[in-house]
Amino acid sequence: MKADQPRVYAFFGAPGSGKSTALKHLHGDRPIRVIEKETTRPHRDDDGPDIKVVKTIADACDVRYYSYSYEYGFRTSDIWTAFEFGENAGIIVNDIRTLRILKQRFGVLAVIIYVHSNVDPDKLREIMAKRHPSKPPEELESDLQRRIGKINTIHRKYIENTALFDSTILNLYVEGDQGSREALSQQLDNLMASAPPASRGERSAVRIFLLVGASSSGKDELVTAMQSIEPRRIQNYAKGTTRPERADDRGELRHFGSDLPEQFDIVYVRQTHKYGIASKELWRNLANGKISLLVVSDSTTIDLLLERFGRVCTIIYLHANFNSNEMRKRMTDQSLSGDEIEKRLQAVDELQQLYVKRTTLFQHVLLNTGEPEDLFDQAFNILDHYC
Repeated sequence: MKADQPRVYAFFGAPGSGKSTALKHLHGDRPIRVIEKETTRPHRDDDGPDIKVVKTIADACDVRYYSYSYEYGFRTSDIWTAFEFGENAGIIVNDIRTLRILKQRFGVLAVIIYVHSNVDPDKLREIMAKRHPSKPPEELESDLQRRIGKINTIHRKYIENTALFDSTILNLYVEGDQGSREALSQQLDNLMASAPPASRGERSAVRIFLLVGASSSGKDELVTAMQSIEPRRIQNYAKGTTRPERADDRGELRHFGSDLPEQFDIVYVRQTHKYGIASKELWRNLANGKISLLVVSDSTTIDLLLERFGRVCTIIYLHANFNSNEMRKRMTDQSLSGDEIEKRLQAVDELQQLYVKRTTLFQHVLLNTGEPEDLFDQAFNILDHYC
């Protein structure tokens, strides 16, 4: 459904995640007004039109917050004025309390967006060295560690407030790669073309969670986390499959011979093996007061489930907070063959492309940072928000 009302798009993310780039790329059927923020921090060469450096924040700024010891402020009247002229508004805000204020004052007209990029120390070091060629190596390394600390802090804030965000932009940008820049633009275009999902804020015990993620995304860990929080209500739905049983299976599959029984009315094929879901079983789970967790990464199957169950479904994308080199090393440590590693990395790329093309299909993005408590925190936030 197309968004007919003007909206204020508030971007939150770590230093270097691409917030300013996202704001520049924001465009749609109506004009975008960038909301100016006043700040007491020193001027930077890359400051854009959204920043005004001042000695003291003007009294007219009715929203104020601190970030890294510097004060920021802006006028909500500027946002209302944009709406009066039929314009959308865009603003960068790296403060959770302020994001909540925007939600309180603008309600459904406020769209809170997290811009995420994975931490790659080597890539960051290379970029910073190019931007600051005169800095001695010791100072550059100190700045790098400080920046990584800030990035991890922002990741933590997102993890602790997952349900606050209406959408997540995965900045897959690689310097010099036009395709990855287009991926960022496509996600923003998807976001501008539709309102936040209708089921986004609904509290209901009648719920099916569709968990979409590839290798290293943390699917199994998330299932474990959600079941441990509500062990009597939450059931990991076991799909049928013709795939042979593996040593690392955790009971999430029911193995059959060369074909699936007729009860599985939703069937798809992955790597020559059939997988099946029985709609009647999911309806019976709902009738018994159960919340089903369903791990599925096939786009057509997701559409079929939405067709059958509609707003009962909440779709969650799991994003591995590691770069491809780290993923490859993790898989090598698991003694996977080179062929299997390439297949899994290809599956990661395919799912990322699905997210880029159909950003608004997903209600939430959860980050697998490698720390078990982070997935538990996000699982709790999601369950608390909906159930």
